Amino acid sequence: MKILTLLIPVLAAAALHGAAASNSFAAAQPALAGTAAAAPDDAAHSFQVRGRIESIDYAANVMVVRTNNDGLVSITITPTTTIDSNGQVGGISDLRPGTKVRVKGSVRDGVMTAVSIVIR
Repeated sequence: MKILTLLIPVLAAAALHGAAASNSFAAAQPALAGTAAAAPDDAAHSFQVRGRIESIDYAANVMVVRTNNDGLVSITITPTTTIDSNGQVGGISDLRPGTKVRVKGSVRDGVMTAVSIVIR
């Protein structure tokens, strides 16, 4: 949550200064206290999000999650994304609006991609 909390003000500032955004996120990423300086835009950064699925587009493999901080994030699901449904291997069909999830993944070029999704 701290990553997302720190990222939103940076993205808002970037949008005000005309930075390009993709999936509601600008390419600029903040350096967090106690971490190395932000890598170039082509390097991936990790994220973790907890919240409820607001919507899901099965054809595009994209879900929108309303975070516990009441923000909305768009997350891409790939064929290699693992989905854990109550300790069992799950699938994209287990992801439905209203479902509580914890998502870990990476951000590259402003696109959040899920590595793992745990249905809570």
